[in-house]
Amino acid sequence: MTSSARVALITGCGKPIGIGNSTARTLAAAGVTVVVSDVVSTGVANEHNIAGDLDSSWGGVDSLVEELIKSGRTASSALGDVSVEADAGRMVEEVLGRYGRLDILVNNAGAPQGADRNEIEDVPVEAWDKTMGVNARGAFLMSRAAVPAMRQARWGRIVSVSSKAAFRGPGGIARPMPRQRRRS
Repeated sequence: MTSSARVALITGCGKPIGIGNSTARTLAAAGVTVVVSDVVSTGVANEHNIAGDLDSSWGGVDSLVEELIKSGRTASSALGDVSVEADAGRMVEEVLGRYGRLDILVNNAGAPQGADRNEIEDVPVEAWDKTMGVNARGAFLMSRAAVPAMRQARWGRIVSVSSKAAFRGPGGIARPMPRQRRRS
C-alpha cells in the first residue's frame, strides 16, 4: 500500500519517555506516518535502572502505536537490532512493504548505559563494542539501508540524534579536553 503522507522510521522508541518517543509523537501530529522501532518492544533498560525506575504497565512500541492510532494518526512498529546489518535492511524493507516509501529516517537508538560509563581503563572492551555497535554502526547501517529508497524517490531526510552529553559529558566518561591557550 503506497502512502500519500511522508513516512518516517524512528529507531529507539521502546521506552515510555525519551527522544524517540517524543519525535514519533511530534512527527505523527504533523501528519507524518510513523514506524517506531527498537531492539525489543519495551527498549533496553540502562544497567543502573532499578525496578521502580521503569513503568511495568508500558507496552513499548506497541503502546505507542496504539496511542497514536487512537488519536487518528497512522503508525506501526518494527523490531530489530540496528547494529545488525540484516535487521537494518529488514526494518527498511518492512516500511517500504507497508507504505511504499521511506522519506525520513531518525537514527535515535542508543546503547543502554552501563559499564561504558567508567573511567577508560575500567571499561570492558565488550561494553565499548556494544556502545559503538549501536551508536555508530547502527546509524551507518540504517542510513545505508534507507538511502537507496530515498534516492529513487529523489527526496529524503536522515536525522541522527545525540544527547546533550555530546556537548558536555559528565565526569568519568570520554569527553574533549579543554582548549589550551597559546603562549605568545
